[in-house]
Amino acid sequence: MKTLIIGNGSSVREHKLGSKIDSYDVVVRFNRGYFEGIKGYEEYVGSKTDILIVHDGYAKPDYITDNVINSVKDILVVTPKFKIGGEFQRIQSYGWGDKVKMLYEKYEDELKNMSDFGQAWPSTGLVGLYSACMSYDDITIHGFDGWDKAYKYYHYFDEYEERTTENAWREGRADHKLDAEIECVTKLIKKYNLKRLIGN
Repeated sequence: MKTLIIGNGSSVREHKLGSKIDSYDVVVRFNRGYFEGIKGYEEYVGSKTDILIVHDGYAKPDYITDNVINSVKDILVVTPKFKIGGEFQRIQSYGWGDKVKMLYEKYEDELKNMSDFGQAWPSTGLVGLYSACMSYDDITIHGFDGWDKAYKYYHYFDEYEERTTENAWREGRADHKLDAEIECVTKLIKKYNLKRLIGN
């Protein structure tokens, strides 16, 4: 089963690969890449979504509507380990059943063993990518560019404000650590023989 995992990096808008992306057996999207990054960008990213992976901030009825639940096969929720107990109870209270699942906190520990995250925690995209490596054999990735300094925006759908990636690299983020993220993605590509949609 061929699986395409599409990250939200700005490099996505360099190639109109929507039809190719939609041809994969399984398409995985993340966070705003699903909620904001499909409509108007179909020629770049396609429209098919089988697995939606979100951080806990999107695990609310405002986002996870009946329409979303009926449109995808599974919704996986990523939350930092220190919050997982409370978040599990909250998510269960919405009555979504088995369609919405929490990703195992062990993924956070295992990723932190791959690189030095300091006080940060792995991003939704990285945890989702790692979990997919546990579930699928033939994986292609796209849009995992690590906030490359060559790009104007953090995400391919960022139209409202030009955020300089220079600042992101210089100042970093409190919740994510870019160098650690890039190191982990590089290791996962090698260990699980991941392909890139562009560049292989």
